[in-house]
Amino acid sequence: RSADKKLAAARYLAECTADDDRVLMAALADEVSYFARRHMAGGQRRFNGVLTSEADQRRVLERMARQSVPVVIMEPDYEEVMTPDYPLVVEHLKTHYREAGVVSDGAMPLLRVWVEKARQPVRIDAVLGFPCFR
Repeated sequence: RSADKKLAAARYLAECTADDDRVLMAALADEVSYFARRHMAGGQRRFNGVLTSEADQRRVLERMARQSVPVVIMEPDYEEVMTPDYPLVVEHLKTHYREAGVVSDGAMPLLRVWVEKARQPVRIDAVLGFPCFR
C-alpha cells in the first residue's frame, strides 16, 4: 500500500537524519515530514504553484544555505511538476543533490529521494537502501 511506503519514507528520515536536520519536501506528502518529525527546509511547505517568483525562490535557497538539509523528497515526475514554476530551486537541487532512489508501492513510484552530494553517509538504511547521515 502507498500509505505504508510513505510511512517507510518517514521512518527513514527519522532514523537517518539528525533531529535538527530539515527536509525539503517537494512532494505532496505532508505525512512523511510529520511522522519523521522533521521541519521543512527553505521555509516553504510545498512547491505546488505558490510562491513561484524569482525572489521567492531565492529566499528558499538563502534559507536552505543556513540549514542542514541532507535529504530532499520529490514527486516522481518532479521535472514536469516543479521545473516550470521553480527553475532556480530545481537547478540548485540538480547541482547539490543526487537521486538516491525511489519509494514505490511495487507498481508505481511514489516518491523520489535525493541526498546532498557533499555529505558523507555514515551507513546505508537496511530497509530502503538509502544513505543515512546519522
